[in-house]
Amino acid sequence: MKATYLIILLISCIYSNAQDTVFKYYDKNWNPVPVQNGAKFYGIFVKNGSVYDCKTFYLPSMKKRGISTQKDTTFNNPAGQVVMYHLNGRISDSSFVNTDGKAEYVYRYYPGGQLKMQLTREPGKDNPSVTGYNEDGSKIKNFILAREAEFDGGEKGWHKYLVKNMNRELSTPRTKNTTEVQAKVMVQFVVNEQGNVANVKIIESSGYKFVDNDAVRVIANSPKWENAILFNEPVIAYRKQPLTYILIIDK
Repeated sequence: MKATYLIILLISCIYSNAQDTVFKYYDKNWNPVPVQNGAKFYGIFVKNGSVYDCKTFYLPSMKKRGISTQKDTTFNNPAGQVVMYHLNGRISDSSFVNTDGKAEYVYRYYPGGQLKMQLTREPGKDNPSVTGYNEDGSKIKNFILAREAEFDGGEKGWHKYLVKNMNRELSTPRTKNTTEVQAKVMVQFVVNEQGNVANVKIIESSGYKFVDNDAVRVIANSPKWENAILFNEPVIAYRKQPLTYILIIDK
């Protein structure tokens, strides 16, 4: 009985430790990927009380990419100090996020070590002070901290484009033997650094292939957007768009 108890206890300890450590792989845009093949970064999350101590690495070199404390394993909820590194080993970012989820300071650096941007927030204030710098140390005029990707005309312009271009001839004429059906589909896409729509795919099917195909067509043929910006640099923006088609089909 003692031997059996010991084995059970040992298995329980191994299982507990495994649950406290999470390993993840990411692509170049820090999206989680299921396998190592094609991954650009690797992360280890170790449970420490109510938070995770996180270390990330470049692949395949396994050089240090970052050290941080996170509330979970999504990278969306840092808690305290976050330090990131360039591939050459120099610090690329250093920041501190308080318990309210707001950054008290952020410093970004060029690969050569020159200060690229500084953000500081005074206690009790929502709007931070932000200054950007060129590599020669001169200040960048009209520095943009963050800007969402935007369609020409904003959300109203985007809605107008969708309504105008969705195929209205996907159904049969209404008769006594037809009925009205709503076909809802969810499309995911990105607006890349150049403002072009890319990587369009269905994440929630309508159940009708011709509807799904038309939804992809409409999104993929979108005119150019105003690209998103973060820290005065173009970045990829991820979007999800629900579309609803009204179908008149045979009973």
